[in-house]
Parts: sequence; C-alpha cells; structure tokens
Amino acid sequence: MFEYSPEFLRWNFEGPTADEDFIQEVYDNGEFAGFYAGVFRRFSLSGREVKTVLESFLAAVPGIRPALPLYISRRESKLLREKGYAGCIQVFDESFSNLDLMSLLARKHKVRMEQVAIVDWQYRIFDVKRLNHCEPLNILERCILSLKRKIASPGPLADCVRPYEKKDLEACLELLNSIEKRARQPYLVRLWDAEELDWQLRYSGVADTLVFEREGKAVGLINYYHTYCVNRTREPGTVIDNICLGDMTSEESRAFLLRAQQIFVEAGSIMVGTIDSNLLDRRALRRTGFIKARRPVKLVAGVVDEAVSFEGLRDIYFDIR
Repeated sequence: MFEYSPEFLRWNFEGPTADEDFIQEVYDNGEFAGFYAGVFRRFSLSGREVKTVLESFLAAVPGIRPALPLYISRRESKLLREKGYAGCIQVFDESFSNLDLMSLLARKHKVRMEQVAIVDWQYRIFDVKRLNHCEPLNILERCILSLKRKIASPGPLADCVRPYEKKDLEACLELLNSIEKRARQPYLVRLWDAEELDWQLRYSGVADTLVFEREGKAVGLINYYHTYCVNRTREPGTVIDNICLGDMTSEESRAFLLRAQQIFVEAGSIMVGTIDSNLLDRRALRRTGFIKARRPVKLVAGVVDEAVSFEGLRDIYFDIR
C-alpha cells in the first residue's frame, strides 16, 4: 500500500477537480466511523462525454459496525443525481469480493452496480533487496527482477529530456487528449482541460512532469509523484499517473524512459509503477525494464444514469489512485 502525505491530499482535494460534497466524515451514533473522498472526473465513454466521481479514498475505524457503505450509498445516490453525474467509480484491490453486498445496498437507492474492469499494474524495480524486505517476493520474481535491475544509458538523446514548464501546457494537453484516438470501442478515457492539467502536471512537493523536447516542442510526457510503499518496512517509490509518448521514435522513447528512471533513482525511489493499458507503448516500457505486477486492481461503478453503462470496456486509460 502507499502512504499519502497531507500535501498529496491537498493536491487531490483542493484543485479544479475537487468537489467538497464528496469529501465527508462519517459518524455512527455520534462516534467517528471513518471517511470517504472522491474527485470529479470527465471521461469519454466511447466518444460520449460523461461526468463521474472517482472514489479511491475510503477508511473505516476498526471495530465500528459497518455503517459506512450504507451511509455512502444513501447519500451519494442523491448527490450524483442532483449534480448530473452518471455515477461514481471506485477502486479496490482485486481480492475485493463484496460487490453483491454493495449491489444490495445500492438497489435500495436505485443505483446500478457494475464491474468496470480488472486493471493490471506494471513496475520497474531499482532495488530488489529493499523491495523484498518491504513486501516479500517469491524466488521467480526475485530472479527476474535482479536481471532487470541495472538502468542502461539513455545516450545523447537524454539531453532532450527536461522538466515541464508552463509553455508546454498546450502541447501536453494535445498529447493526453490524443490518447482517445487509439482506443478501441467501447472505451473509457479521461478528458482534460487546461486548468485541470496544469494542476496535475506540477504541484510543489508532490507532483512533477518530464517532457521530451523535439524542435522546441514537447512531444512526450511522463507525469509522476513520489510516495512511500508501506508494508513490513517503509520505502520510497514513484507512481506515474500519466505517460504519453505520442509519435516518438523507438530510440526517443527508450532514451526518455531510461532518463526518467535515472531521475527517479536520484530522488531515492526503489521502484516506479504505472497502470498497464493497451493505450500505452508496452514495447517501450518492457524494453526499459517494466514488468507486469501480480496485484491488479478492480474498478467498480455505481451508475445512476440509465443511459450509461461501464461494462464490457476494451480499453481504459486514466490516473487511478
């Protein structure tokens, strides 16, 4: 699991996609039971713009009777309809098995529960020994990761990699909104506007972005944040929220990814992770040491708009928390 700092939460909940109606403490008979939080998201659902809430922050106090799901389903169904949202998307570990319970609660409030997708993650590991201390790996995993430990030289094209600047915003907006063009029907891809993206690409002390410049223009981007992986130990890591290589050549993509990895290691990270999607350049990622993770996540939607369905999607791409 990842550790989130106060600055990370401000980045998520104080920006242009914040909706304070979906950031709530929950009390059970006057006793604090937990909290849940979500952020506004615009998606293209196979070419149709839909507005949703992405919920990935939910915590309950141990020992408190399970009032949280009931409270959320009751309150959210009303809010989603009032605000004209199609529904909410929630992120769970693959082991989550209470979809039937959620469906039972949701039906009371005319919310349709759908399993959107199982999404894999992929990682590039820089320090196998420290990762194994934090989260034990099996023998095969340790062997494979040890072979991919060393970062190759990015070569002279590394000079084309630099930090994001405000002047890059238009080019980055074009890059990310072009991802939809490669998607297969039916699909779900996040839509961006300039205000949302500028907030996403750089936030002091939390998020940052690298761009690959060609002839004075950003033609690729890697948007990331640093965090900590917490299990048996606490180790620094990096998460890539958005990556787009556009029309970059294989040599450019390789140099970009390798230089980014060097920068992550210089910042102290023992690993970097991002989602595994058909809309990413998997070949470029595999060539630079990324491997598929063993713990995917499950996306579940609560839908209030009868004309919208998130089931049966072939391609998905958005920043999953």
